[in-house]
Amino acid sequence: AKIALFSDIVASDVPDDSHFDRDLMGYFPDRMAKKYAAEIHGHRLRREIIARVVANDLVNRGGPSFVNRLQEATGRSAADVVRTFAVVRDGFGLPALYRQIDALDNQIDGQVQLDLYQAVSRLTYVASGWYLKNDTSTAPLGQRIAELLDARKALEPKLVSLLPAFSRERIEERRHGLSKGGAPEKLAEQLALTDVAGVVPDIALTARTANADIVVAAKAFFAVSDAFRILDA
Repeated sequence: AKIALFSDIVASDVPDDSHFDRDLMGYFPDRMAKKYAAEIHGHRLRREIIARVVANDLVNRGGPSFVNRLQEATGRSAADVVRTFAVVRDGFGLPALYRQIDALDNQIDGQVQLDLYQAVSRLTYVASGWYLKNDTSTAPLGQRIAELLDARKALEPKLVSLLPAFSRERIEERRHGLSKGGAPEKLAEQLALTDVAGVVPDIALTARTANADIVVAAKAFFAVSDAFRILDA
């Protein structure tokens, strides 16, 4: 899966997006990256290094079938899936969540830790699928990620209070279960919210399309969800 994806990335314009410069620099030791930044950016294998790093990250986190499943579900190209993965990965701050879960090695039950990883994986897949089906933006990745970060900043502090009662109860049960299993309280809260965080891009698009305040759009979105129990999964 990694070899095929690597080839797809190299053959596309994905490595040319400046957002992946951080993946390029992260490939090298910190001291080397700082001292030889200009040389690294001009490296003749720059595109191949980016492709290798991104392919490894996507397959390691999304699984070997991630790209194929999304391609089959959406009809989009492998390059589109990779771009979307980057938007979701960095727009939702997933590396930080993974680092927190990784740090729990040998500290909590293995099955609980696996549940934590799966919560992030679900968000990655659901949000990626939404973007591939609904977002045809050709803007640079940095801009698309900034839009998602802004939407999260506006919504997430209010998200629980905006949710229908049945969704709030489900999230609280999820948070309690993760916390009881040994997850740190803050991490348990964050991961419990991943069950609904995937709708943030949808709400943001609705707000932009209607030229409405994002919180107002969220209230309308969740009112419909409450009426039809859309989020009752």
